[in-house]
Amino acid sequence: MRIGEHASVHETATVADGARVGKHADVRPGARLDDGARVEKHAEVRRRPQDRP
Repeated sequence: MRIGEHASVHETATVADGARVGKHADVRPGARLDDGARVEKHAEVRRRPQDRP
């Protein structure tokens, strides 16, 4: 897993080993990043509607 500087990954997010998160990206609570996922810099990732309890 690669996380860029200043990125914010919430503690309840699930980030796979092969995922990449760009700098200043924001991965919100409950979000899931699968192996090989890429999040561009300044992007925001929220949990998908079907992932909600």
